[in-house]
Amino acid sequence: MAGQIADFFKSYPDAQAVPAIADHINQFWSRRMREDFLAAFTSDSQELQPLVRRALALIRPARGG
Repeated sequence: MAGQIADFFKSYPDAQAVPAIADHINQFWSRRMREDFLAAFTSDSQELQPLVRRALALIRPARGG
């Protein structure tokens, strides 16, 4: 699912795409989904698209935090 979000934003400049991916995930994914996603992947996870890897640092594990 994160890859599909990245596909949507890949035509944007990286400086806009990375926070947009994180914003989308933070806004629309449940806390549990974000926690599971962050637990499963790290910034060097080759399974993720580069834009998603860079967005990991901006994804909040809990709303408002």
